[in-house]
Amino acid sequence: MPGNTHRSGGRRRTHRSSGSGDEEVWGVAHLCHPKPSANDNASDSGALIEAARALQALITAGKLERPHRTIRFLLVPEMTGTYCYLSANEHLIPRVVAALNLDMVGENQDLCRGPLIVEKPPRAVSSFAGELLARIMEELGDDVKNLAGTSGYALFKHTVSPFSGGSDHYILSDPTVGIPCPMLIQWPDMFYHTSEDTIDKVDPEMLARAASLTATYLYFVASAGLPEAAYIAGLLAGDFEKDVAHLAEVRLGEALGQDRSKPSDCAGKAIEKGAPTGPLARLAREVEFRYRRRGADFGSIVRLVSAGEKDTFRQTIAGLTKGMQAFKGTLLARARSLAETASGRNAASMAATYDAPVPKDAGQTCGPAEWEEHARRIVPLRAFRGPVDLRGHMEGLPQDRREDWESFLQKTPSARRLSAYLQYWADGKRSLLEIAGMTELETGMRDLECTVRYYELLKECGLVT
Repeated sequence: MPGNTHRSGGRRRTHRSSGSGDEEVWGVAHLCHPKPSANDNASDSGALIEAARALQALITAGKLERPHRTIRFLLVPEMTGTYCYLSANEHLIPRVVAALNLDMVGENQDLCRGPLIVEKPPRAVSSFAGELLARIMEELGDDVKNLAGTSGYALFKHTVSPFSGGSDHYILSDPTVGIPCPMLIQWPDMFYHTSEDTIDKVDPEMLARAASLTATYLYFVASAGLPEAAYIAGLLAGDFEKDVAHLAEVRLGEALGQDRSKPSDCAGKAIEKGAPTGPLARLAREVEFRYRRRGADFGSIVRLVSAGEKDTFRQTIAGLTKGMQAFKGTLLARARSLAETASGRNAASMAATYDAPVPKDAGQTCGPAEWEEHARRIVPLRAFRGPVDLRGHMEGLPQDRREDWESFLQKTPSARRLSAYLQYWADGKRSLLEIAGMTELETGMRDLECTVRYYELLKECGLVT
C-alpha cells in the first residue's frame, strides 16, 4: 500500500502498509519524454496515485479489509525505470502474482478519438490478468439502461486487444520475468507526442473510470482466495469458448470464399511437404494452440488459493479443461460439416484439406527451404532476463553490418513488430523454426528469414548464445 519514500545513507527505502502474506500485486505508471504532457503521461500517474489514495482511505476507514497480498505502486521513468527497479529487486519478482500498467488513460474521447483499451499480456506468459481486467471494465461500463430497464451499457468507447507492447508491461510480461501484466491505455490519440497534449484534452470522468478500474483490479487480485480463483477459472473457460468460436467463424468464412481450383495457402509463404492446408486446417492448429495456452493460464490461478485448497481447486480446473476439450472437438466438427454442406463435397474428399496434424509446440512450417533449414538447426538461449532492444547494442558492430540491418528493416516492416514475440517464445529448448511457429499462431505473422537474421544479430551483440 502507498507510503513515503526517502533516502538514508545513500540507499532508497520504501515504506508502505503491507499485506499479511509474502505475495504482491503491482500497479505501474510512468512519466516519460523530455517534456511530459497531460495525457502522455501525467494521466496514468495521476490515476494510479488516486487508486492508491482511495484504497488506503477505504482500508483505514474499515470499509475494506486489509488484503493478504501487498499492493505495490511503482511510478517510474518508462522502460528504463522498470528495468532498473527489477534489476535492483530481483528477489521480489517471484512474489508478484500479477501487475497492471497504466499508459494514457485520461483522454477526452470526443477530442482525442481513441477508445479505452484493455491490452492483454502476450500468450507466452501464463496469465489470468487480461481476462479479469476486461471483465471488470465491462462491469464498470453499465452507464445507462435501455428503455425497459432490462439491460445496461456503456456510453464510452472501449475494447479489448491482444498484446501489442510499447510500454512497461512489455518488460514485466516477458516469460523470463514472468509477471503477467495487462495494460490500460487509450489509442489512438490525435495529440500524441505533440505540444497540443494539454490539460484541456483530459476528461475527469475518464480519469475517474480508469482509477476505479485500477483500484478494483488491484484489490481483487490482492484479496483473492478460493472463491475468487473459482470465478476467474470460469471466466477463462468461458473466454476460451467465445474466442475460438469467433475464430471458427472467421476461418469458415475464408474456407467458403476460397477458390478451390487453386492451391491452398497457409499464413506464411510456402508449405511444408505433405502438410494439409487451407483455412480449416489452420483453424485446427490455432484452436489447439489456444487450448494449450489456456491450460497454462489455469496454472497461474492456482497460486491464488491456499496450500490446503490446491488439490480441490485443481480438480475444478480438470473439469473445466475436460469441458473445453469437448467444446473444441464439437466446434471443429461443426466447422467441417458446415464447409462440406456449403461446398457440396463429402467428408472423405474434405479430409485431406481439413484434417491437419496439430504439433504440440509449433505452427505449420511455412518459408523457403533455405531459411527453414537454418531455423531448424538453431536453438537460441537468451543471455539476459527481460526483452532486449538492439538500440545501444549495435554500436560495437562494423558500420556495414549496421547498414545491412537497417536496409533489411526497410524492406521488412514486420521485423520490428515480431521482435518481442520472437524473444518471448525462446525458452532455451525451442528451435527458431518452433519459435516462428509459435509466433505465427499468436500473431498470424511469420517470416523465417527475419527470424534467423534477427537472432544472428542478437548473437553478434552478445544477447543470445
